[in-house]
Amino acid sequence: MTRYFEKAPLEKIKYCKNYDKGNARIEVRKCSVSQDSQWLILNTPNGLSIKSMARIESAREIKGKCSSEVR
Repeated sequence: MTRYFEKAPLEKIKYCKNYDKGNARIEVRKCSVSQDSQWLILNTPNGLSIKSMARIESAREIKGKCSSEVR
């Protein structure tokens, strides 16, 4: 699925960003969602039963230390 979000045309993906701040922490989350059924059918074992796929990217700064992850 990571490959898909790296190479997919922008019109196939919907994005939403969320900012959260508190207790010496700043976090930015970006949610990417796609319902590209053709790609799912061709590239995943359960492609016919999956209706959408999502990826969450988060970046955090806590007391000056930065970290990030993709789920």
